[in-house]
Amino acid sequence: MKKLALIIAAIAILVSCGSTGGVTAGMSKAERKAYVANQVFENLDKMHYTIEVDYMTQRRGGMRSLPAGYELAIKGDTVISYLPYFGEVYATRSANYGQLKGLNFTGMIYNYSAVMVKQGEYRVQFQTETEEDRYFYSIQVFDNGKSYIDVLGENRNGISFQGDMKIAY
Repeated sequence: MKKLALIIAAIAILVSCGSTGGVTAGMSKAERKAYVANQVFENLDKMHYTIEVDYMTQRRGGMRSLPAGYELAIKGDTVISYLPYFGEVYATRSANYGQLKGLNFTGMIYNYSAVMVKQGEYRVQFQTETEEDRYFYSIQVFDNGKSYIDVLGENRNGISFQGDMKIAY
């Protein structure tokens, strides 16, 4: 009786593992890698993607690990920046100096470009503007979705982030 229960449990586990996994279930490692690379290219081409960040590097400080939830999203001609900012602010356009939003805003994208700089590596650049500052974003994205974001403001120290592009599996 114990053997029968053990066999039934093993079959149930195998069936449940085989039925989950989404689009990439059953793909080889090479096929999964090609799928992710294609998704990265399509996301950049459509200007519709989200990068979840997990580390931040200040220009005058070290690298910090970030809690989940911080991200940069591109939705057509709009950027949704939900990123922390730690650094020196030189000036601001806003009168509310004590209540600065920093890199937490939604804005229009200007001068967007996405080019392949070499096989498996893309460079995205654009500008955006808020009531506080004008920003220049430079994003390096690899075929595996790994991303590095540099943000330069006219009136504040630059800051960098690293994370991964969300890929639909």
